[in-house]
Amino acid sequence: MLVDEDARIVWMNGEAERILSRDDGLSVRNRRIVAHEPDQKAEVTAMIGAAVGTTLGKDHTAGGVALVSRPSGKDAYQLSTTPVSAAGVLSNDYRAAAAVLIADPDREVRTSQEALTELYDFTAQESRVATALLEGQTPREIGESLRLTGNTIRTHLKHVYSKADVRGQAELVRKLMRGLAEVARPRKN
Repeated sequence: MLVDEDARIVWMNGEAERILSRDDGLSVRNRRIVAHEPDQKAEVTAMIGAAVGTTLGKDHTAGGVALVSRPSGKDAYQLSTTPVSAAGVLSNDYRAAAAVLIADPDREVRTSQEALTELYDFTAQESRVATALLEGQTPREIGESLRLTGNTIRTHLKHVYSKADVRGQAELVRKLMRGLAEVARPRKN
């Protein structure tokens, strides 16, 4: 989400709206992001203020990170702030002074097989193999779940490595996790 010079929210995406509407450790009061725990409230307010101050030339903080606990008992939100260069104009009425990102560890990132096919020119089967690796399956487990032999899995992996321009499994997973192929999906409890 983006906040203005007064730390008021001027824009947020649907995921931020979902998180804040739950009122589970974070909420919105007077168009400002507020943590429920007093110590965390002060920390979040200070982080946002420092990021805004840097944008306005009054501070020299690169941004900040904090964990925000949740009364529901779920894993803490991971909140980070960063200045927005030169108070970027959003409209005639609002200027963004800082970005606030909230990560919900109770959401898992799933890689879309279609996106992998489009980004790396993987075949449908290569996309299934790459996705299974990202989900933590071993090549043997992938072979069993897809009913493919070890040799066939190795062949698919060689093609995947070549198309993704990597040398091995760890490098592939790292590249795909950093890539644009990430699609968030709620974790099933």
